[in-house]
Amino acid sequence: MKEQFHGYFKPSKAEYNKLWDDSIFAFDANILLNLYRYSETTRNELLKVISLLNDRIWLPYQAAEEYFRNRISTTGGQAKEYDKVQNTLNELLSNLGNKNRHPFIADALFKDLEETFEKIKAEFEINKKILNNRIYSDEIQNKLAELFENRIGKAFGQHELDDIYKEGKMRYEAEIPPGFRDGNKDNSGNPHRKFGDLIIYNELISKAKSEKKSIIFVTDDKKDDWWLEYSGKTISPLPSLVHEFKEKTSQSFYMYTADRFMQAATEFSTEKVEEDVIIELKEFRQNEEVLKDFIRVLNQTHLTPIYKITSEEEILNHLIEYSKLRLADEDSFIGLKHFVTTYLAEKGIEINQAYTTINALNEKTIIELYDKPIGNFHVKAVRLK
Repeated sequence: MKEQFHGYFKPSKAEYNKLWDDSIFAFDANILLNLYRYSETTRNELLKVISLLNDRIWLPYQAAEEYFRNRISTTGGQAKEYDKVQNTLNELLSNLGNKNRHPFIADALFKDLEETFEKIKAEFEINKKILNNRIYSDEIQNKLAELFENRIGKAFGQHELDDIYKEGKMRYEAEIPPGFRDGNKDNSGNPHRKFGDLIIYNELISKAKSEKKSIIFVTDDKKDDWWLEYSGKTISPLPSLVHEFKEKTSQSFYMYTADRFMQAATEFSTEKVEEDVIIELKEFRQNEEVLKDFIRVLNQTHLTPIYKITSEEEILNHLIEYSKLRLADEDSFIGLKHFVTTYLAEKGIEINQAYTTINALNEKTIIELYDKPIGNFHVKAVRLK
């Protein structure tokens, strides 16, 4: 059973040791970009652990490209955070200094608070200046350049990319991981940006094949098109990904977030990581997850459509329109799940009713359903008859 369904089993201690001893450690762009968001202590500790892996570290070309594309906006964004907090401090101080309304505060205590706030703002200005200077002279970028010198993947050629885009269209419509959660990503200036995760995944597969090595992928991407989740908790890499990777490469595939990578380094290497560092990394990840959950609840609360009854004729019209949007001929198959759960649902059509109507149209041979297993996945598609 374990051999056939190994993606569902947690590696044993011996398997973990083998992974840490032999695998290639590949890093996502978000791991590099988050270095700008950590404290200096945590950043240096993470870079130290990465450097100790020596010639077994590797950066996919797509991850490197995404890092360089987003480095300046990440640095500038962090500097703006200091401005936001300073404005909050100024507003709080102004409110406390108002003698005409509550809350009141003693003059001596207010003076102490004012002096403390000034010290905080002075430190903020120093840190903001450091961040702004990194736009022109970036010691983090220089360190990364040193670490990954001659350890970056080769860019795919246009023919290979075209094949990935074609495959990605099919996979995303069928919600086959990874990357399908980026299907609606803003692709301004680049219609293929949404396929970034799939390009990285294909780079990892190519690297495992060429080196005949297992891959440990370190990423702070928390979407469920990479991870198996339950009740808001990240359990493991998606079993279907682990299985597909093994089938295509005959090698193992495992993943860590930054904090779990550092925890594992303490357990499976000679490096001892300070507990405060792991706590900071974990809190950073959890804070982002809380924000993601808040946005999801907000969307569900305010943006959930009022579902409406629809006719067979309306479903057919939507199918024709959706085929045009997907740049497909009317006689071409399109992904059934994405058509129903995303396109029709956003138009306020109830999902179960949509499937019922589509099945009825299929029985009347007005449309044709395609239902076929592909590898470890099950692909369902639909087209006009």
